[in-house]
Amino acid sequence: LGTFGKANDTGKPVGADIRAGKRTELIEHARRSASTAQLERLDAIFGRAEASDVEVAEACEIIEATGARKHSEGLVDSLTKQAIDALEGGDFKAEGVEFLTGLALWMAARNR
Repeated sequence: LGTFGKANDTGKPVGADIRAGKRTELIEHARRSASTAQLERLDAIFGRAEASDVEVAEACEIIEATGARKHSEGLVDSLTKQAIDALEGGDFKAEGVEFLTGLALWMAARNR
């Protein structure tokens, strides 16, 4: 959310995590998958509070190109499924399962 989220949804500017230098799974996957040139450029932008909107957009393009966004979305989907399966297989009240399932699905989908 802090990289690709919309400001209206997250309450913070697009690219805030890039400027803040947050080492999320998204960023770490991008760094592991980047070419040398991509990594050098990403490292030049990442963690710079004064990075321009153009530079942040460039970092986002690199993250996309490395497959990190797709990887992270797949991870969210997998973990959401695990959580829902645990709820459905547990000894919980139906209302609680319904509420928590809806919450998990909403959280997983809110940036797509």
